[in-house]
Amino acid sequence: MPHHSPIEPNANNPASHQLLVQRLFVKHQSVVKAYILSLLPSLTDAEDVLQETFLTVSAKSATFEEGTNFVAWACTIARFKVLEARRKLNDPRAIT
Repeated sequence: MPHHSPIEPNANNPASHQLLVQRLFVKHQSVVKAYILSLLPSLTDAEDVLQETFLTVSAKSATFEEGTNFVAWACTIARFKVLEARRKLNDPRAIT
């Protein structure tokens, strides 16, 4: 018998929508991480950015529209997180 979370995805419930977005992130995190690594080759820095991306994706989950391209949406957030990390690292590739 499968175990179900007490909160099942439901478009009318913000907590439920956030859970759906978090599940999508976990499902696609290897793709998001590969994208981050293509922009920020340090594995340690990339893992930090991945965590920051997850936090931002969770916080902005209400802006994600079901049925649209989740990976593109998450990678856009990741791109901005990479730019923030580069600024903090004084990377010359950072856009100011």
